[in-house]
Amino acid sequence: MIAKVVIDATGDANAAGMAGLEREIHDPPQPGTQMYHISGYDFGSLNIDAIERNFERAVEAGELLRSDMHSARHVLLNRGDNSNHILGARGETSEAQTRANLDGRACLRRVLKFLRRQPGLESLRVDCVATMCGVRQGKT
Repeated sequence: MIAKVVIDATGDANAAGMAGLEREIHDPPQPGTQMYHISGYDFGSLNIDAIERNFERAVEAGELLRSDMHSARHVLLNRGDNSNHILGARGETSEAQTRANLDGRACLRRVLKFLRRQPGLESLRVDCVATMCGVRQGKT
């Protein structure tokens, strides 16, 4: 079957690439996101201002990357969700997607290690983690 029109909704112009068309690579790419959901705490009982100060100290000490969390308040209020940036995440090859996935898991590990040291978050748990780091526009 031969199509008269193909709509490429792959996000990275993969169908266009398979057809041999030239694609533009965005550099740097938009950051990816490692989606997750956390629970095991009462948001109302947390000293968010103290946790935010500790977050800033952890970034300064190199324990966290600034991109690991928009803010502790955002992460805790939204129970994780879309709260990080995985810089340099690409998905145009299996190797690139694997690197993004590993970077996303490393981000989550840093965030959990930090949060579980905060008063009231000792029992924090991860309910679910997306199987892949979400990658945004790499090619058009």
